[in-house]
Amino acid sequence: MSDRLDANQQKRVVERYHNHPLLLACQEAFRTYQARMLYLMFSPTEVFVEAVETIDNILDEDTDAMEYVHSLWENLTIRYKLWPTAARDEEEYQTAVSCVLYVVAVALSRHSDPFFHDTVKDAVLNEISNHTSVVKQEEDRVIVILSSHAEELESWMKTYGVSDNYLSEEIMRVTHGKKTEVKIIKKETDKTRKVVVKTAFCYSPQGVEDASKNIRLSEVFSRLKAQSLIDAESNLKEFLAVFSGEDVTIRIAWTGKDNVLHYLFDEWVNKREYIPKPNGGLWKVVAARFYHRGKDDEGVLYDEDYTSEQLRKTGNPTNISDDLETIIEMLKPDIRTRRFAK
Repeated sequence: MSDRLDANQQKRVVERYHNHPLLLACQEAFRTYQARMLYLMFSPTEVFVEAVETIDNILDEDTDAMEYVHSLWENLTIRYKLWPTAARDEEEYQTAVSCVLYVVAVALSRHSDPFFHDTVKDAVLNEISNHTSVVKQEEDRVIVILSSHAEELESWMKTYGVSDNYLSEEIMRVTHGKKTEVKIIKKETDKTRKVVVKTAFCYSPQGVEDASKNIRLSEVFSRLKAQSLIDAESNLKEFLAVFSGEDVTIRIAWTGKDNVLHYLFDEWVNKREYIPKPNGGLWKVVAARFYHRGKDDEGVLYDEDYTSEQLRKTGNPTNISDDLETIIEMLKPDIRTRRFAK
């Protein structure tokens, strides 16, 4: 965040992410720091926001992580000094930067890749010791508090560390109360590059020409849009590609309920076998090809990744509508084959 968040924006962040393990860790570890400050009043919420942006920058595949970390102290200090405050206090700026770096280090320590959880994490901690006279007892206290959330942070980082979304971009949408373009990034999982899941569904009913197959899928696409189950700006060409059986990295924004997405693919693939089971497992591919787009209590759009485990465990809707049944039956091979056979 280039600009400092005001009180209302910080309130939105807390309301939206009140259960996020990283925010909970910041609130527990740094509330006393804010109380001690006379001028900067750097809050736990600001520590959370700044740490998230720093983590995003480190994990971005276009970033030289070590080079970025080695200039991190100066860059953060300069940015905070550009924020308007009633007075200047060098020690308070050092405290603010240290708080952010401690959080980043603990979060990276839960990353599955040794490059991040060892090499980069140690470089972040070295930035603190190289620029401040660290009080060992205080450092130990902070790290112990942050590490008490290690299990939850590891669960979050396991998914987020290899996802394609910036949490910092989502926070920006929340704080500004408006829709902004979702910035997609690719994150490293090792010192080379992330391996992207490229499998897709292969919908190709026997005896049906490709043109007829695409007509069926186009009708499904139109119905999903009409029922507000996929984003209104979704692209038909991309939707068809998801069912082409070819290697793709396309993702569709799902705006309906999670249990409806589960029901559709459970019926299409597992129950009625209208679509063959994809390589890599059904729910892994659904999670790779779809993501959730919703609105928070203030009507601000946000995007969230699905996990295969989350989709697998999601139950079916209590009441199955006729519209949903119609969408499923649009891909039934024998009925549709008779219609298009000439």
